[in-house]
Amino acid sequence: MKYHLSFQLFSTLSLASLLGAGCAPSMPVKPEPAPETVTTPMPDSPATTAPNPVPPPSATIPTDEEVEKMTVEERDEAMKNFLEANGPMPMDESEKKEAMMKGEEMKEMAAEKNGSFHNVVHAAGGSAKLVQKDGKWMVVLSDDFKTDSGPDLHVYVSGHADPRTSPDVHVDPSADLGRLASTGGAQAYDLGAIDPNGVKSIVIYCKPFKVVFSVATLQ
Repeated sequence: MKYHLSFQLFSTLSLASLLGAGCAPSMPVKPEPAPETVTTPMPDSPATTAPNPVPPPSATIPTDEEVEKMTVEERDEAMKNFLEANGPMPMDESEKKEAMMKGEEMKEMAAEKNGSFHNVVHAAGGSAKLVQKDGKWMVVLSDDFKTDSGPDLHVYVSGHADPRTSPDVHVDPSADLGRLASTGGAQAYDLGAIDPNGVKSIVIYCKPFKVVFSVATLQ
């Protein structure tokens, strides 16, 4: 009996010692909830549109039918695009030298008719005249002649005094005297069988795009 009481007393004291030393059996700890995250909505970004790609300059000459449907402004723009992509069409060097050489020889000759160039679609300067040499009539551009560049410029004579369009240029007597040898300086072109009495103007004309660059009205 005494032994039993001593054991109970020892057990009670031992449990009390453990509790006093902070060795109480652990209780499961409920985790605290994580703080709620508040998301602030971002303002809508303005819609952005990718820039349209710039089309490359056209490397081809439109057909006659396509050119006829264009306005003068559209023809000029198409011509500029072609010129940017390709540059001027090459000219036979022998023809170029001959036109320039004849121009130098005839630039001081007396004119039967002459006139100063004025702008139509493109800027120009200088003058043109009709002269006769060795029984042949020639168109001579002055030493101070100048014009903007084009892909395929030609020298025309026309029966229209001040042509502004392709049909005006082709008023009889009309003739294509050939490729313009240079955008500046004296040069000469054979009038051929054309009657000089009917020629009223000299025209710098872009043939494939049918654009009248400039005109010299003859008097």
